[in-house]
Amino acid sequence: MRALFSVAFLSFLRISNLVLKMLVDTRDPKACYLRPSSVTFTAQGVILCITHSKTIQFRQQTLEIPLPLIRGSPLCPITALKQYLAPTPLSSQSPLFVSKSRGTYLPILAHQCNAFIKASITALSLDPTKYSSHSFCRGGATFAFCCNAPTAFLKAQGDWKSDAYLVYLTLSNESKLKILNSITTRLSPHSLLLIHHFSSLWVWGS
Repeated sequence: MRALFSVAFLSFLRISNLVLKMLVDTRDPKACYLRPSSVTFTAQGVILCITHSKTIQFRQQTLEIPLPLIRGSPLCPITALKQYLAPTPLSSQSPLFVSKSRGTYLPILAHQCNAFIKASITALSLDPTKYSSHSFCRGGATFAFCCNAPTAFLKAQGDWKSDAYLVYLTLSNESKLKILNSITTRLSPHSLLLIHHFSSLWVWGS
């Protein structure tokens, strides 16, 4: 699960682009789960190639999502993927994420992923009803936004054609204050004077 979770967090991918919903989806040509053939290792990290998604219905294009190599970090998706793939026998077109059960490798399904997440959250004494597989997409996008990631990057990485990603952002008060402090430090004395002037007019007019 470590490889799956690290990929999910940094790719902003929907659960349907990561794993199977049901086993029968392996026979569905429109199924968009990741396969080993979707993964290309580079010197800088990994490129995930998505040919079908919520916004790519007819395989009219290929969405390339990069994942970084984070040397020395336990959160590195590249290290996690390599450690996962090394002992795991997979064909190029099988589901990328599988688990071993009674000597057999079976695809990880969406409901199993969610169940594991909720069990892990419960073990941390947090409310499991507030978390799901979508938390990775939402959390990854929020984290990137708080790190001042450009809007163009957020939309491209999360495969959002509009500004719909904004509804997924969940900012803490600490993050909001950090953003506000960054904004206010850029206010010139002239700007502050104008704000004071207009606020005085509003108080007088009221």
